[in-house]
Amino acid sequence: MADLTGRIFNSLPIGHHAGRGRVRTGSGMDPLNENFLWASLLWGSIGGGVLLYGWRQKSSVPLLGGIALTLLSIFAGGALSMSVLSLLVLGFMWWVSQ
Repeated sequence: MADLTGRIFNSLPIGHHAGRGRVRTGSGMDPLNENFLWASLLWGSIGGGVLLYGWRQKSSVPLLGGIALTLLSIFAGGALSMSVLSLLVLGFMWWVSQ
């Protein structure tokens, strides 16, 4: 029990560990990374807007693209991969709608 508690509290950035430790997840993603949070906010907001537009206009391309952008902002591994994949989804949406 002490080993489990020690592992949990040693991963938290508090006390003398502040600034040195990172919270780790199973996927290797750092959810507290500032770049990841800003990219997730940006692409999730754009995805939500595109999703609502597709819902209200009854158009499948923006609806599916908005779902894809929203899911990318949640499940992408890092800020750079999230941005690249989101731009690819937006480009694919534009290409399909032409």
